[in-house]
Amino acid sequence: MPAYYINATGTACLCIGIIFVDYFRKFNADRFQRRLFLWVLGSAFFAAVFFLAANAAEGLPGGAARAVVYGGNALFLICQNVSNFLLMVFLDYIIRGDYGRARKILRAAEVLLGLFVIAVILNGRFHWFFSVSPDNFYVRGPLYWFRIFFAYAPIFLVLVDAFLGRTLVSPAHVFMLLLLFLLSITGTSVDIILKKGGLLWSCLGAGLLYIYFFLVQSDLRIDPLTGIGNRLAFNEFMDKLSRRTRTHAYYLAMLDIDYFKGINDTLGHAEGDNALRDMALIIKSTTRRSDYVFRYGGDEFVIAVRAEYDIRRILTRIEEAIRNQNGLNMRPYKLSVSYGFDVYTADSPEPLTSFIDRIDRLMYAHKTAKAAGRADRLPGAG
Repeated sequence: MPAYYINATGTACLCIGIIFVDYFRKFNADRFQRRLFLWVLGSAFFAAVFFLAANAAEGLPGGAARAVVYGGNALFLICQNVSNFLLMVFLDYIIRGDYGRARKILRAAEVLLGLFVIAVILNGRFHWFFSVSPDNFYVRGPLYWFRIFFAYAPIFLVLVDAFLGRTLVSPAHVFMLLLLFLLSITGTSVDIILKKGGLLWSCLGAGLLYIYFFLVQSDLRIDPLTGIGNRLAFNEFMDKLSRRTRTHAYYLAMLDIDYFKGINDTLGHAEGDNALRDMALIIKSTTRRSDYVFRYGGDEFVIAVRAEYDIRRILTRIEEAIRNQNGLNMRPYKLSVSYGFDVYTADSPEPLTSFIDRIDRLMYAHKTAKAAGRADRLPGAG
């Protein structure tokens, strides 16, 4: 067996294994994302193992070697497509953040993969994708190019969807998709032309490693308890906003859970965590995809909305959602929030710290007015 097969495939297996172990040990509040990526890594690892086994047995005499060549290639096709289709669902989910959409795509992927598995089983009779020569070498079948297209179409579809909806997709996500697609196409094309399998696995390892680092960097900006942006993400957002050359105006609202200390002290920190998660979920469900939501610290949250949209409507929807949840009596307490808001402009001479202090004071003024029974208007400036 050529050394480049062992080096390239073995390195890819090692890289995937290290990523799997390290990611498995990390905490991630988003279990769906975690399971998807682990399945992507696992199926990619086994695809590499079966590919290596099939190529190691090529050209060896005997029925056992023939079985390994055929079985290894068949299992490689299945695992490769499972990995790519799950990667499609995973990429769409981390880009869109829509669990319902991801589940629908996953169900469609399961149907297509089921049909493909049946086709691979029937390949033993009809040799659509490949066959094994009498001297135990892999031979391409008449549907070889369809198999290549089927394997890489998922990543291409996510890339096209990202470009079509680029107003809702960050440039970082688009770059990640484009890089993955180019790595996949480059590695596969060179290996097809040279009839070798080395560059494919090197590109796969590099692509998965890039995704892993992307996830790690993203997780640094996510609050693990609530799943929304943390203080670091907020600081980066405001830093980018303040450095804009054009005038960009955003409504910034700071929200604080009323009597949160009492919930912690009386009912325990577990219920306090539930209150934070419930509040984050309510805020996410009442804001648009183009809005920004952060946990500023403790029981304080920040919402950033472009100034042309009325943040008052969002705050009203939040209060309505809180009333609806309280009416379900799911918790041994009633949620309530106080808030303050104002418009922050990119070229504003006011320092950011002063602006944050101002909406913080507006929030506490609202809290005081509520306690006194005279909160008759939204506590915003202007």
